[in-house]
This record gives sequence, structure tokens and C-alpha cells, in this order.
Amino acid sequence: MHFQLPGCLAPIEAAGGSQTRRVFSCTPSGVAGEHALQLYVSASATSSLISTTVNYLTPVAKVGEVNRKLAVLKEDGSLWVWENDWEKSTADNVVTINTRLGSNFTDIEAGTMFGLAISTDGGLWAWGYNTGGVFAEGPQAGSATPVQIGNGYASVAVKGANTIAGERVVGLKRDGSLWAWGARSSPVPESMAMQIVPHQFGSGFSDLATGATGQSMALKPDGSLWSWNENLSPTPFIPKKTGDGYQAVASAYEATYGIKKNGELWAWGRNAPKRDQAASDDTPVLVGQGYAALSPGSTYVMALQADGTLWGFGSNSEGQFGDGTTRGGGPVLSATGVRKVWAGDSCTVIEKRDGTLWATPYCTLGTMTGNLPPYGFHRLPQY
Repeated sequence: MHFQLPGCLAPIEAAGGSQTRRVFSCTPSGVAGEHALQLYVSASATSSLISTTVNYLTPVAKVGEVNRKLAVLKEDGSLWVWENDWEKSTADNVVTINTRLGSNFTDIEAGTMFGLAISTDGGLWAWGYNTGGVFAEGPQAGSATPVQIGNGYASVAVKGANTIAGERVVGLKRDGSLWAWGARSSPVPESMAMQIVPHQFGSGFSDLATGATGQSMALKPDGSLWSWNENLSPTPFIPKKTGDGYQAVASAYEATYGIKKNGELWAWGRNAPKRDQAASDDTPVLVGQGYAALSPGSTYVMALQADGTLWGFGSNSEGQFGDGTTRGGGPVLSATGVRKVWAGDSCTVIEKRDGTLWATPYCTLGTMTGNLPPYGFHRLPQY
């Protein structure tokens, strides 16, 4: 047997077939959309036995939860919002509204009521509500569609979720400089003033620590970790070195988690695990090994090991760990066979190694008001 499928490189017949069922595999490389699949008796045959259509889906690069909707960045650079069509959906048949917001984006960051996106040229774009001055010098009334509010950015982090003062933004520019704006972001000591114009307060950085709550931090190329205070503080926005050897850091729920370059996971803070082994709340304690990625929600952090095992830390009050319970703390085993994870307010989305997307109950996409599915991960429609 032989098959042809555009954008499917080196097709071969794989194990697991039978006399009535044949299995093929290949390396996909085609663009999204419909493609014609032709099945032949042999490679030399000129007429096909079967002709059908295969729809290629563009893989998801990142997901964020914005105003109870999912902001989705696909690997082709397109930016989407997925939301439930409440009038058409039923408990057994979820119908979604998928709105394309733009293209040529490389990263997104979610606030509670707004989203930020970075374009391929370093432009910073915002959409949603302008809470606390997060649109910087952009339109103060906010915008339903992305509008450009800055240039030269490599990444951004939103802090201050669910606080009275409001949210603020820290931006890392491509030249390694750090910038701040929004609530509690004035460079004036002990000031509660909202900062509309971004101000620079550091240089030589390579990455930002993620997490909508907790300490603000950033990494330098040598793996050193630096933190600073926002206002109210007598010394705001003065980065101080707090550690070495890190490749990724995330914070939530008064706990910080850092993955070192050797895959060790360390944690510190009042709500971090193994506090009985620490001399103080600021003392890092080894939590585990073999970790590759972190994704923080508002009150919890998901940690992914290199073998695809996913663990939850912090609050699990709404089943956001995906383990089928509301038991928090951590580490709590959440899932296996995971390739990517994105944590939000009370919503966690994962991509399994087979490319399918799954989400916890409080992700409003795929659920019905008053009829949430049981705790655990549930398959999402894909587009």
C-alpha cells in the first residue's frame, strides 16, 4: 500500500495495522487547511483506491486567559480569541466563536481584562480594557482589537492581578533593558501614582520571570536572578541579585519557583513547599529534578518535567491542577504525556504529545454555565 499527502514527508507504513486496517506515518510539514489524501495499491499505481480530504491544524504556540476567553497564539503567528457560543452550545456539543485578531505575532501575555502581544518586529500591541494604565501611551479608553503601544520589545510580564491597586506591566526590550508602567509603577519612592509613560530601570537582562502575582524578577544571560520592589517602597525599581544558575522562574500565591540549568526545581516564599526545611521564607529549597518548564496562574504554578509529567503547586480550589480533585499544596501529579502547559486565573490548558488540547472545567471554552464538567482535564475543540 502507498499513500500521497501534500506536506507529509517520507510516508511509511507503520506497525499496528491488520488485514482490514492499515497504519501510516509521516513527518508533517504542510500549511494549515484542507489537503487531498490519495491511497494506492503500490507506489507505481496510477489510479487511487481512496481519495479523501485531510484538514491540517496549525499548532498552538501559547494560550492565555483574558476576560474569561482564551487568547490563542498559533505557530504561524496568527492571534485568535476563542469563546463559547452560549446560544448554540449544549452540554454534548460545544460550539465556539473564533475571532482572528491579527498576524505576525511571536508572543502573548494575558492580563485579567486585557491582552498584550509582541509582533515579529518587536512592536507591543494591546487589546481589551485599559485597567491601571496598562496601555501606556496608547488609547486610554482601551480597544477591542490590538493597537500598538510600544516598540523594540522581546517579552512582557503582567503583575498585580486581583489587587486593589491594579495591574502593571514589566517589559524586556530587545536591547536587554527593563521598562515599567501601569499601577504602582512610578519611579518616585512611596508613590501610588499610575505610570502612563514607561520608564527604564535596568539593563543587561535576557528573560522575565512570569506570574501575575508575587515578586517581580528577571534573568540575565549568565543565569543570575534579580528582583526589585514596586511601589509603595522607599527604593522602588532597583534590581538586586538574589540567585544564580536559573533558566526559568515563575511566581504565584506568595511562592516562587525556579528551574536551574541542570533541571532542578527550587522554591521559596511563604506558601512554597517544604517550608519546614528552610531557614526563612526567602531560602530556596530543592523540590525536585528533571523539570523543563513553568507556567504560573494567579494562585498556582504548573511545573512540567522533561518526560512530560505535569505537577501542580499552590491553590487547586477550582480544580485548576487537572488531577480530578480540589486538593492543593503540592507537588500534586496532574497529568502525563504533556508537551506544553498554560496556566491562567482558574483555567489550565495543556497540549498532549499527540497534539490534542485539553482544559480544566473553569476554562469557559468547552463548558456551559451551571453545567461544569467534572474536575480533571477535558478535550477541547481544535481549530
